[in-house]
Amino acid sequence: MTGLTGPQYYLYKAQEAGFGRACVLGGSLIVKGTCDIEKLQHAANEVLRINDVLRTRVVTDENGQPAQFIAGFEPREFKVVKFRDLRELDKKGGKWAQKPFRMGEDQELVEMQIVQMPDAYGALVRIHHIISDGWTCMLLADQFLSIVNGGHPEAFRYEEFTESEKRFRESKRFARGREFFEEQKKRLPEKTYLSPGRPLRPAKHWATAEMSEGLSDEIKAYAALHNVSVYSLFVTAVAAWMSRKLGRDDFFVGSVVMNRAGIREKNTAGLFATTIPLLLECDKDASFAENIGRMGEKLVGGYRYHKSAAGVYPFGEAPYDLWLSYQTAKISSDPSARAMWYPCAEVGNVMTLSITDTGSERLTLQLEHNVKYPDKAAAEMIRQIPDILAEGIRNDSCSFEDIIIRAMGE
Repeated sequence: MTGLTGPQYYLYKAQEAGFGRACVLGGSLIVKGTCDIEKLQHAANEVLRINDVLRTRVVTDENGQPAQFIAGFEPREFKVVKFRDLRELDKKGGKWAQKPFRMGEDQELVEMQIVQMPDAYGALVRIHHIISDGWTCMLLADQFLSIVNGGHPEAFRYEEFTESEKRFRESKRFARGREFFEEQKKRLPEKTYLSPGRPLRPAKHWATAEMSEGLSDEIKAYAALHNVSVYSLFVTAVAAWMSRKLGRDDFFVGSVVMNRAGIREKNTAGLFATTIPLLLECDKDASFAENIGRMGEKLVGGYRYHKSAAGVYPFGEAPYDLWLSYQTAKISSDPSARAMWYPCAEVGNVMTLSITDTGSERLTLQLEHNVKYPDKAAAEMIRQIPDILAEGIRNDSCSFEDIIIRAMGE
């Protein structure tokens, strides 16, 4: 039995606070064609067997603190569900995937179903966020398809990661990282909230915009030419947008860090991702290119100490309500497979703005928000940020202020 990691503890507190439905990741994996049920049952069991984290139970230890242990593997017969088409699958499967989990010694934190359609097959899954993240969801889909096709994917123990995290929290590097984030807190004690009023009602809305093929190519080409990441360009455009909306040049956002630097981490299922408080500081008189450099330095500094970020702010007291995320996970076993991840039924006091880059031709921008952040404002945000980015990379020697005015008006 081991204690929870920092990000796991945050999700444990979220469940305790009544946001259980916000802690569920659910989705479907569909492949065209036919496949024997026995082969699909075998693949689902193998995924469960090779990934110890899927057999996690969250309990209370002898000191009254939340802890986790790995239950043994036992083969099972997964439920087979049939759908007429994708529309029915997404409607019914999406509703099923939003069911919350309970925690306890006998409570599993993942559920899978085998899917059959007239001309396709696959699986439905719902999994607690405390043992999963976006990368894990795609990894499990990749493993499932690999096994169906006769492969033997390599998987590693999540327990190794939780044990290493425990040792890290006792190190000098952890202490140095905590000092970094405490210094940020001193430099800007004010909170940065975009939503009008708190607490927010737990109903989730989505706004999505697919960038044009031309703009997507421009962004990737600019990043490659100037040796910067697509994410740093994205963060710079968000900083410009927030500067205009908030009428200030310094503010906090949350930045999701995938925390998967090596091959072992990239092939281990579990919750690795964490969110760091990132203090962004704009210089409106400097050029757009110079501000890209500033944002890149902020990202590097935050990422260097990301393992020390959990716990800097108590649960519910983060200095921001906007999280930024860069999604790059994709299915490599069968690029034609359709992976659909369903929105959970509720969201807490945060919004998540994601840019998805899975190697396809177009980048996608998506905002998960709540009912107190109007749909009209959400649509405006995901339209204006690409406009800022387009103006910025095409005229990167212009001042930051000039780029904002060109993209958003006076």
